[in-house]
Amino acid sequence: MRALNGPLASLGEQKFQGPLVRIGTNPGPGGFALTGYRGIDARQCVITAYGEGEATVGPVGNNQVRMAPHPNVKWKDIDPLTQPEYLNDGCAIHLGPVGRGCTIQFVKVEKLGVWTAGRVGSAQDNVKAVEVSAPIAQARKAAPKRSVARIAAATLPIWIVGCLGLFVAVVAGVLVVVGVTSGGLITTEVEKLGPVEPGEEYYESVEIGKVEVDEKTLDGLAEGFRRFVAKPAAEQAQNAGRSDVDMITDPEEWDQRQFQYVVASVEKHVKSQRFFRRLDEIHEYYAKVVEQLRDAGLPEVIAATPYTESRYRPELQSWACAKGFWQFMPEVAYRIERQKGLEFRVRDCKLPKPDGSTFSWTPTEFTPPNGVRKNAPYTDHNSARDDISPEVCLIPMNGGCRVDDRKDLERSTAAAIASLSEAWEDEALARSGSAVSATILSHNAGYDDRRFGKDKGYNILPAFEKWSRGKDESIHHTFYGDQIKCKDHHYGPAGNRFCGSEIVPETQHYAYNIIAQHILAVCYYGKNYKDQFEAYRSWDSLLDEGYCTRFSIPQKGTVNSWSIK
Repeated sequence: MRALNGPLASLGEQKFQGPLVRIGTNPGPGGFALTGYRGIDARQCVITAYGEGEATVGPVGNNQVRMAPHPNVKWKDIDPLTQPEYLNDGCAIHLGPVGRGCTIQFVKVEKLGVWTAGRVGSAQDNVKAVEVSAPIAQARKAAPKRSVARIAAATLPIWIVGCLGLFVAVVAGVLVVVGVTSGGLITTEVEKLGPVEPGEEYYESVEIGKVEVDEKTLDGLAEGFRRFVAKPAAEQAQNAGRSDVDMITDPEEWDQRQFQYVVASVEKHVKSQRFFRRLDEIHEYYAKVVEQLRDAGLPEVIAATPYTESRYRPELQSWACAKGFWQFMPEVAYRIERQKGLEFRVRDCKLPKPDGSTFSWTPTEFTPPNGVRKNAPYTDHNSARDDISPEVCLIPMNGGCRVDDRKDLERSTAAAIASLSEAWEDEALARSGSAVSATILSHNAGYDDRRFGKDKGYNILPAFEKWSRGKDESIHHTFYGDQIKCKDHHYGPAGNRFCGSEIVPETQHYAYNIIAQHILAVCYYGKNYKDQFEAYRSWDSLLDEGYCTRFSIPQKGTVNSWSIK
């Protein structure tokens, strides 16, 4: 192989011993180390050599790897590989985002001695290494290998087939055809998902198994899930001392059930005009929260939490008197102020007396009582359980507390970061590989109230400890997906209200919606506001050739023209 650009281009051809050659900034012994290149992962891809002079290239996880018959192409018009593909001599391979990364040329495979047939592992697949007859090898090389959505005719003469070939592929029942005309290559593309109905601002729960998403969109969503969930979770696990972190980011081994729910939630939210309308209305708020999270070293996907909690409405108050952007309970605000040393005050809240007058109440406990509806001083204890509404909270929604920092975005986000950091930095949760989802869940279920003498088994740390007991660490990253047992966010039948989960139904259906909302917010804000807010500029690569291209993301002008209330 040889590098065609950047600091290694002057070295010319370099030989590496197979059958596996890993390529990246830190590929390990015997690999092709791409030092000095931007946008390349430690292990970007793997080339696997076979006995008759054949080789395949496959991405590691969802890293971007593109292939063309020669380097004189517009790489942005070529889809990234999603699986190992066969190489022809002289093929060009671009690693990393378009405009960055490294372009290398695959020169050829030379057979060194006798290669014993057997199993060889690559970072993408396990490939059975067998001696193949020459006719079979030639047939493989001539066969169509992959689908390319768009290749400009000016950059790919029709007589060049090389390692791309011409193809007819069926994806999710949609025929995608590339043919040859006098003008070059023509394509028809899979229809993209986008807002097609008024919909809702937010869906509390979705069902898997009822979603139709084409293969390319599914691959794109895997890219988003890896970037915002799997990769930061793997990094946190590695920081906590776990060594086998590849499975956390490998689509074949990561938390499949959680990912399926994320896909279903994206499919639901992306169709809703009201969802995009609300995203547009809060674009300044969202940018500020993303910046605060990044500065604190927490995953930016958490920025969608206030969307799920309140749709970023500061005055919103729940039946349990949770209020503000992040919907903090009064006692939690008091604990954060006292324990974390932050200015986060809830003071002098009006509560009614039996005679119709009011008295001033200020929280003095670190955690809400068990059974908030029946035991909290600020809820109506006579309210029916099936009639939960904001009226159950006795604190008036408007002006109910003389001082209430829960309505201040910067202060409440700082408080959320202080609270969420408890779960994010917990050694067991960090090492598990599920730190991102567990941290999000902790905002809904609590981290661990055993510190305050209240044993709530549905808090995230005790729930994880109970679930993981006796389980091999290699599957601990599937904790969240394995907790989604109830059909929706409502309680199950009497005697099995959690449906066999360690966490309550609301929490079960909590984090995947937040992840889905952020995946789409990235596309909308990157497309419409990246030039106005620094927080959105780092998403450029996702807009031009990343997963956002799989969706029909509306322009802000279009969003504001919709006649919805």
